[in-house]
Amino acid sequence: MYYSLDTNLIFGLVNTYDSLHQESVGVVNTYKNKNFKFIWLQKVRTEAHIRFQEKLSIVVVEFLKWQNNMIKLWNDDKALKSFLNEKINELQKTNPYRKNFYGYLHSKVIDFKTNDGNPHYLFSYLSELSSEIPTIIEKEILNRCEAIDLSLLSPPERKKSRELKF
Repeated sequence: MYYSLDTNLIFGLVNTYDSLHQESVGVVNTYKNKNFKFIWLQKVRTEAHIRFQEKLSIVVVEFLKWQNNMIKLWNDDKALKSFLNEKINELQKTNPYRKNFYGYLHSKVIDFKTNDGNPHYLFSYLSELSSEIPTIIEKEILNRCEAIDLSLLSPPERKKSRELKF
């Protein structure tokens, strides 16, 4: 049997801060254990890339407002984390629907800092992160469930795929 991935499931798998992360991982593991194959339609792939990039870009713009403060606090781990937590809590109060993306971006800032990133390049890194989303999503999906992309199949394989039972 085959199971078709959808955008919300993909978001849940990729973003560990997503409210559906645990459920998404559970769904994939359950179906994998039952020997289901996963289908990843091109339309879903494109939608996931675009929506994730859009949401992440909105959050990056909000983080840009704090650039000078973050650079000043860069060498003080505790102060930087406290500052970020305070600002993210404020944002979550005004827009709770982006909570998972605030968490995702917060983790990327901490990862960048942990890997000895220069604070003056942080926002270049965050801007580039948006363009890397397709690669990040695809690696995560392929690592977790080895999904089949029907658009990459040869014409005879595609014809056979029309006979798939979902």
